Amino acid sequence: MPSIYLLGLQSGLLFLLLCSSIKAQEPVKVPFEILKTGHIVVSVKVNDKGPYRLLFDTGAPVTLISSKVATEAKVIKPSLGFSLFGAGGQANIQSLEIGSLKTQNNSVIVMDHPTIKVMSKFFGPIEGIIGFSTYSRYKFAIDYKESSIVFAPNNYIPQDTIKAMMDRMMGNSKNRETLCSKGVWGFEVQKLETDIGDGLDIISVAPGSVIAKAG
Repeated sequence: MPSIYLLGLQSGLLFLLLCSSIKAQEPVKVPFEILKTGHIVVSVKVNDKGPYRLLFDTGAPVTLISSKVATEAKVIKPSLGFSLFGAGGQANIQSLEIGSLKTQNNSVIVMDHPTIKVMSKFFGPIEGIIGFSTYSRYKFAIDYKESSIVFAPNNYIPQDTIKAMMDRMMGNSKNRETLCSKGVWGFEVQKLETDIGDGLDIISVAPGSVIAKAG
């Protein structure tokens, strides 16, 4: 009887762990605001500090936070000397929350970007940019009508983006994989005259392309 009881208890615990794992993989919807410039801004917490307003930029190779956020969230120690544009170098964030989406161990650059500082004067405080080093961990869909982004984990582990960029600049990059030819994403779209709805229809996806790998 004791062995049967323990087996049942272990099975129950395993079931709960599986359920929690499945739940953790569910898509997460994050609201955003759109600036008059067309930029997307999301609410972010860094190491449980905040919230802060950051741009969500699909063209940014890395996530960037201001020196203010880095200091308040204890990402870096307060600087006592001069730094160009407030640059504090590369750092690691233990906990990053974008709305209700929670991620860990995010590589970021600490820098008071001059363009972000100018935008802050017109649109209120903006403390950085969410870039590829963070959002690449997820498949995501931007819904401009609902002003929200839906994120779903894709099991991709981003490399050290800064190191990769420096390697390419210095010509030290090795084993680079070309997913598709330059300027080609690997899918074909169409818009019928009778289609009055928003968006385009994807009618074909090239095998092995970026879109195919993204699912």
